[in-house]
Amino acid sequence: MIDDAERLATRQAPAVAGILRRVYTLLVDDLGCSAYVKTIYVGFTLDGAMVAAAYPRSETVEVALAMEEGHESVLLKDASHLTWPTLPLFVTIETDALTSEIEELLRQAHRRVKEQEHKVDRPPAFFYERK
Repeated sequence: MIDDAERLATRQAPAVAGILRRVYTLLVDDLGCSAYVKTIYVGFTLDGAMVAAAYPRSETVEVALAMEEGHESVLLKDASHLTWPTLPLFVTIETDALTSEIEELLRQAHRRVKEQEHKVDRPPAFFYERK
């Protein structure tokens, strides 16, 4: 992990740090994303485009994903509260093991960006209207 991501992980509860490390390993080490840290989250990009953003919480990690807004999965929820124009949905990871379903969602987000299929880009007015 990059130093900033490791520092963010070590400030979390052990289970949350484990989740964050597993998400990082999949997206960076396995799939080739780049990572950066902005105070409260780890961002994951591919050729400058957002694939995911991981937000550690007290007992879970929310991961916003580059998915189509209508993607049908009981695991995905609306991520408008995170105000990412290109990451409309998020998944909550509650254990330090990535289930196969969650791992598949992360891989799908990566594929959508890699293959330039991801076209979601919510305008700023979308977020202003929600407040």
